[in-house]
Amino acid sequence: MNRPFFTVIIPAYKTEKYLPKTIRSVLNQTFTEFEIIVVDDCSPIPQATYVPTDDSRVRVIRHTENRGVGGARNTGIRNANGEYVAFLDADDCWRAEKLEYQARFLQANPQLDVLFCDFIHLLEDGTPERWRGGLAGLLDSWGVPSITVDDGRIFTQSLMPYLIQHTSFMHPSSMVVRKNYFEKCGYFDETYKSIEDLEMWIRLTEHAQVGLVDRVLVEVLQRPDSLGHDQEKMSRYIVQLYETLPARYPNLSEEVQRSIQTRLATEYHNLGYAEQSKKNRTLARSHYLRSFQLGRKTASLSFLKTFLPMGLIRLGRWFSRRKGATS
Repeated sequence: MNRPFFTVIIPAYKTEKYLPKTIRSVLNQTFTEFEIIVVDDCSPIPQATYVPTDDSRVRVIRHTENRGVGGARNTGIRNANGEYVAFLDADDCWRAEKLEYQARFLQANPQLDVLFCDFIHLLEDGTPERWRGGLAGLLDSWGVPSITVDDGRIFTQSLMPYLIQHTSFMHPSSMVVRKNYFEKCGYFDETYKSIEDLEMWIRLTEHAQVGLVDRVLVEVLQRPDSLGHDQEKMSRYIVQLYETLPARYPNLSEEVQRSIQTRLATEYHNLGYAEQSKKNRTLARSHYLRSFQLGRKTASLSFLKTFLPMGLIRLGRWFSRRKGATS
């Protein structure tokens, strides 16, 4: 078989409810020069059961231990035959022209290493929720330097500082990356069990040539049980990542450094509240103190509240909400 243009990498763990529809959205693409690698991350129910066996472009690799989504993506990258890898979460779907638009964009702009597209958020019943598209306009409003080309933008400066400031506006299911570029920037950091994509995109875009297809081509499912809804876990990994950024990228502007400090202050405050809710008051005070040191002045009040019974704090919040509802 000739080398496919794309390798589509789908990490799968307990996704049997969604995986068949996700794979169908790839098999229904108008651009057909692709292979699909489903990486079963040691799911309790083997995911191969839910993968079509009548299409030679689809194969399944099963982990013998659970390594997380970053590890599953790494396995897919290492086994990819395509010139480009395209990531797709196992509960998201592509619109039929997704790969066609991205292939055409890459063929017209062969200097690009990374290409993403616009997306929307949907609930399971198909109702739009949160993000409804408009990435190009959003990035323009932030002053991200770019040139306009057919179907989108090519960015003329690194996107890395903007990712740090605004977190990930690149959804994994929208991303296409030249396979050999991972040899330059490294693979997903498997120590991150959340926000592993943000850590990768920051590293990936530091020097990469990046483009955007200005079309909504991805439908991102918003599930209440997804990793992105575990706020405490996300805060822990954001702190882990953002504490390292000034040393890793010493030439960041003062504005970006202030953004890092503000984000850390917020996440330390979130961790303080999480520990306080679990009655780990000493640890909560430590997080609140760090938040205050980073500039969140209200953290001092939160620190003092750790000396009060949690029930009294919740009662005070209830009265505040009630007063706000009746005012």
